[in-house]
Parts: sequence; structure tokens; C-alpha cells
Amino acid sequence: MTAEIPLGASRHVHHEGRWFEIGDRYLEGVRAEADTLLTAPAGCPPPPWTTGLATEEAYNREAAKHGHLRLDRRLIRTARHPHGFEAADLLTEDGTLIHVKRAASSAPLSHLFAQGRVSAEALRFDAEARAEFVRRVREQHPGHAVGLDLTPRKVVHAVSLKSCKPLSTLNLFTFAQVSLLQAARALHAQGIDVAVVDIPTLGTHS
Repeated sequence: MTAEIPLGASRHVHHEGRWFEIGDRYLEGVRAEADTLLTAPAGCPPPPWTTGLATEEAYNREAAKHGHLRLDRRLIRTARHPHGFEAADLLTEDGTLIHVKRAASSAPLSHLFAQGRVSAEALRFDAEARAEFVRRVREQHPGHAVGLDLTPRKVVHAVSLKSCKPLSTLNLFTFAQVSLLQAARALHAQGIDVAVVDIPTLGTHS
């Protein structure tokens, strides 16, 4: 359960069984930086999430019809990552890694942003992960441009809020914004661009 309560000059956030206090000035800085990420051009607008798409897997299958390569539900395991990680849900022709999430709380979004960082860093620094990633891509698309010299250049988080509200700092949970900035700063330091895009909703969902 996640909850946010304004109290005086601060905001108190309950996340995963603990309370955290976030001061107004810090929150203003977080929102300003998150706004930059939310408004940055992603270059790969996602298809809408329509009523008939009940799961993320179904959405990713639909997105694959729009020219993206579907890689979800395929963990890459290496000596450094014995439990495996998901390289991306979708891959574009230019090698952009897209991670998709439909969420109603901070926790799944925080996991999404962390996943994007882990994936990009693994593909950059772990030769075993790169080789397995390229093998899986070539299985589906033998002519894809990715190669063993792959260096991730862009990570896109495609988000659909279950509230069906548009994605903005007003509607994105505070803890999720903090998690986003932590991941984005780490990737920016490595020369990797980060963007967050709103998946438009058509119809209603449960």
C-alpha cells in the first residue's frame, strides 16, 4: 500500500510499510527534474492501450505489430545475474530499449525504473549478457542492427496508469518520481538517454 499525506511544509509518504518525510523544497526539485523526463521527446510513440488488452503481455504483442521487437518474459541469465533480468519489453529498430508497465501504485513503477537501469548497465558492461541479448534478437529478426559491440544509447519507460489519468508529475506517485530520478541520473552519467512516455488509454480498464 502507498499513501501520500501533506502535513505542514512537508509531505509524508507511506511506502512498503514505512513512512518517509519529503520536504517541500526537495519535492519541488524532484518534480522539476521529473517534468524534464516526462516531456522529453522519446522518438517512439507507443500504441494506445485499448479495452481488449487485459495484460502487459497482450499489450506488448500488440505493440509488436507496430514495428517493435517483443522481448518480454525472456530473462537473460549470466554469471553476474544468475537470477536473470529482462533486457526490455520491446526493442526498436534503432536499438532503443522500451520497458512497459501498467500500474496503480509506486511499487511497480519503482521496479520498472530500476529494471531499466539494471538492463542497460548489464548490456553495457557484461559481455555474456550482450551475447545472449543479440542471440535472442537475431532469432526473431536476423537482420537487426544490434551486434556484440552494442552500447545502449536510450532507455524509454512506457507507462499506463490504471487510473487512466495522463502521466504527469501531478499524477505520478512521489516515490516513483524519486526512483525514476535515481535511475535516470545513473544512466545519464553513462551517456544513456532516458525518457518516460504516457501510453494513451482508449476505453476503460479494470
